Amino acid sequence: VPALRHEDRDRDVEVTGKGFSVTVDKRTGTITSYEAKGTRLITSGPVPNFWRAPTDNDKGNGQHTRNQTWRDAGARREVTGVAVRALGDRTVEIKVTGTLPTSVESTYTTTYTVFGNGEIKVDNTLHPGAASLPYIPEVGTMLFL
Repeated sequence: VPALRHEDRDRDVEVTGKGFSVTVDKRTGTITSYEAKGTRLITSGPVPNFWRAPTDNDKGNGQHTRNQTWRDAGARREVTGVAVRALGDRTVEIKVTGTLPTSVESTYTTTYTVFGNGEIKVDNTLHPGAASLPYIPEVGTMLFL
């Protein structure tokens, strides 16, 4: 696996390796660019998503109003910290922490592990703010290519 270089700048973090580069925006916590061999592969994302289109059964039991706190929680999240560390010379970890504006504030962490071969492992962790929050219709992410 080839070695990596990274720059931890004020607004973003850029990791470059043999034939690729990835940039993570510190304000949004998302990948704003991923290019390999001169081709842009990712435009933006991943953005946390906790909502899905309601089904007829959901509408019948009031899910679409009861669980409204999750509808825009991912899109309206606030990044509270970004930590960057090299794990040797062939791996860089970028850990983004933030809060979600649910009725009881929840926390969310995305960890990007960038490897020297261009692979990016993405781990997401959600901690709902209270057991009393309504169930989450979906736990996922949106990625724009």
